[in-house]
Amino acid sequence: MKIKHFAICAVTSCTLLSAAHAADVSYNIGVVSLYKSNGVDQDTDKTGTNYNKNSRSAIQGGFDIDMGNGWYVGNWNSTGRFVDSSLEVDLYGGYAGDLGGGVGYDIGYAYYAYPSQSSWNGGEAVMSLSYSGFKLKLANGLSGSLQDASNKSSRRLSLSYTTSLTDTVSVTATYGKRNKVAGDFNDYALAVSYDLGAGMSTTATYSGAKDKAAANGARDNRLVFGVNKSF
Repeated sequence: MKIKHFAICAVTSCTLLSAAHAADVSYNIGVVSLYKSNGVDQDTDKTGTNYNKNSRSAIQGGFDIDMGNGWYVGNWNSTGRFVDSSLEVDLYGGYAGDLGGGVGYDIGYAYYAYPSQSSWNGGEAVMSLSYSGFKLKLANGLSGSLQDASNKSSRRLSLSYTTSLTDTVSVTATYGKRNKVAGDFNDYALAVSYDLGAGMSTTATYSGAKDKAAANGARDNRLVFGVNKSF
């Protein structure tokens, strides 16, 4: 990773931390065998071609700030290959609350930045409802690469379900559907997480997406392993 990418990440993180006057800050850092997001490999070379490999490790991490009364902001970053960039920087914030009867909601905004590859930058509104392990989530593009030339928004609607098998093992199943602007394909994932204690966890995620031939291997099914530390 280039030194300037570290600098951008550090400046962004310090700015958010200072602005929040945070009373409750949590951090996370980890590594995965491949950065795969919503069924799609995040591993594209300078020609726009996907490497189409099952393993290319990525370092990931960030922080979350609970600002109280339901408000939060945060940052998450990942290494990878994004044409001319080797870093993804995510900035987000929002409000989460409870509608009663066990129904929760979350309304926020996220911005994704790729140093040296600004054509990939974009922001979206993110809204979700949750109940008894189920989560219905809608991401709607508002700017940059998440809109097309006529300012039509990319959208992804997903439904996930998380359940605990034991005190240390949980399983999450996810199915997502994109509109035409976002590529008009569906994705899926099945993840098993094991709590090692002391903020450490491991995951094994099997994921992919439909219309594989149209993506030069980026939507192929992969088994991705990861380890994460929260503190």
